[in-house]
Amino acid sequence: MFLDLASLRRQGGKQQYRFEEALPALKTEYEDVGFVEPLTVEVEAVNTGNVILVDLAASSTVRLECSCCLAPIEYPLHLKLNLAFVHQDDLAELGIENDLEADDEEYYQVYKDQPFDIGELVAEHLLVSLPMKPVCREDCKGLCSMCGKDLNLGACGCEETTIDPRMEVLRGLLGSSD
Repeated sequence: MFLDLASLRRQGGKQQYRFEEALPALKTEYEDVGFVEPLTVEVEAVNTGNVILVDLAASSTVRLECSCCLAPIEYPLHLKLNLAFVHQDDLAELGIENDLEADDEEYYQVYKDQPFDIGELVAEHLLVSLPMKPVCREDCKGLCSMCGKDLNLGACGCEETTIDPRMEVLRGLLGSSD
């Protein structure tokens, strides 16, 4: 997914791009996120002088695992980004330091004369947009902590009132009401 921002810088105006790519699974710390359908990215880049403004919309569906019952779920992803790109030769004119440590990196992307690959940028934002605890449905009951049965399919029959053995002494003080 390459944007030719250098030619847009020279010619002016705006350019539109559309990409559709089948991506490999994205690796997270806990699981691999597989794409169910190709990633679709639509981009509009507008030259405003020294800065190129890019509006990006990406969408796909990924396969995740429910954090409660571990069932596979398909989760729709929709991403919208507004980015500002500055050519490396224009940094000084705009008063922007070309320093890797600078905080300005959050507000703009520096590009050179080669086509700019937005694939890594899109993948990074997609990973950040994933839910921390995906669930198959709002009322997911999860798994039984004793036997591991999926409680969405029905009760498991395990004894629900287990008492910590260290607290068993207190039961005697209150009187047994079993």
